Amino acid sequence: MAYTSEIVKCNKELTKKERVMYKNASDAIRLDAATEKGSVVITPTIWMELSVHNDKSKNNPDYSQYIIVDKDGTAYLTGSENLMANFYSIAEEMEGEEFEVEVYRKPSKNYSGKEFLTCKLI
Repeated sequence: MAYTSEIVKCNKELTKKERVMYKNASDAIRLDAATEKGSVVITPTIWMELSVHNDKSKNNPDYSQYIIVDKDGTAYLTGSENLMANFYSIAEEMEGEEFEVEVYRKPSKNYSGKEFLTCKLI
């Protein structure tokens, strides 16, 4: 059992095909990399939390990953708890209305020279 992933939270009911597709996040674009040269705008249609077990992980074999799917079908992947806390807050307020978020990097006040991912409604 080297690697397993399970969808533990999702904003909508997924088909069997979607569940299999999103549990294998290898095709998703990593938001850490996508935001290196600037912000990314996403019109989310699906968002979910994956519970991952990875025996080969250096730090912790059990962790969460998050997928946000844009209306164009592009899936974005992150492990950022801060980003997703902000995202979930926005999604909850929007209550099913279509919305766009800008995902961007922000300098850390606690760690000099470091950045973290966050988002805002646009």
